[in-house]
This record gives sequence, C-alpha cells and structure tokens, in this order.
Amino acid sequence: MRFFDCLGAAVMVSGLVFTGGGCFVHDNTTSTSSNGSGKPPPPTEVSVSVDKGGALTTDPGSGVAILVEYEGATPGDAASSRWNIQTTCDTLKSNYACSFDLYARSNSIRLANTISTEGGDFVDQQSGQLHAGLNTSADIDGFTFDVPQGQDVEVETYLDGQPAASYVFFVGSGVTHAGVATNPALFIPGS
Repeated sequence: MRFFDCLGAAVMVSGLVFTGGGCFVHDNTTSTSSNGSGKPPPPTEVSVSVDKGGALTTDPGSGVAILVEYEGATPGDAASSRWNIQTTCDTLKSNYACSFDLYARSNSIRLANTISTEGGDFVDQQSGQLHAGLNTSADIDGFTFDVPQGQDVEVETYLDGQPAASYVFFVGSGVTHAGVATNPALFIPGS
C-alpha cells in the first residue's frame, strides 16, 4: 500500500522568505535486504556544512521546522563555538502542538541556554550528548550549546515519535536547505 505525506514550512533568512516542503511517497511493502531482516539497510549518515552566522527566522505557529544554526566563536571563549537548535509548529493551522525529541551529540558538548522552554519542556545533558524534549505550539522553543571550536555536531530529530529529518532547516553555502537525507545527520561548521 502506498500513501503520501506532504509537509511545508516558511523560513526567513536576511529578510527573504524561503518555503520548503514537498510530498513523499511511502510504500509499506517489505523488501529483502542483504541481512535477511526484510528491511532495507539503514542509510549512511550524511554530512552537511553549516554557514557561520546563517541565522534563520520563522513565524511561530505557522509551520513545522527544526532550525539548526552555527553562530561561530562563543562570546568570551574563542576556543568554543556556539550552536542553536530551535523548533516551530503549525499550531495556528492545525490546532495541534508538536512534540519534538532532539539529540545533539559532540565531544565536550555543554548546554549554554534554553530558549522559551516552559511546562514539560526539558534539555538533559549527558556525556557527549544533549537530549531535548520540547512541546511547541504557537511559539519557538529551543536551546543553545557550545562545543570545542571546529568540532562537528551530530543532530538527530523526532516529531511526535517519528524521524523528522525532512523538517530540518539550515544555511549552507549561502543557501537555506530544507531537510537532511538521514537521521541523524552530521553538521560540519563552515566559514
């Protein structure tokens, strides 16, 4: 059986609005993999380059998005770099909130701040990992973290318990990208 999923979000970069989205065909028939499990082998994790200072903005409540930003050097600490992950939902259109589970992984990662978290939202820090549970409606939730300068960050995303790589937005090579090919994806700090 096949069915279609359609998604979309609008993201603003430097005053210009970019829309992203598309429809995906899902086929829930099974295929035989080389390991005999009946499931295709997992995809190889992709790497994407993120521009320093590539800030993203969006209208809260108007679309589902996970915004990944690389700011560059941490204020007051040139040996570290600062990253942001923020979430938005389409609550003003759907009347439903979005439940995000987000993981950011990197050696020596440390939480710097949370953004508009409330109620049951949380960001837990473990060795080499931050795990955020964010219930987002007509606002923007998120967190900011630091890693050693030049270090890559692995980001894994879930929306309502399902992989959410298609909702990830970032700026790379001066272009706003909508979606990443794998979950997790490796974000490489650019210039």
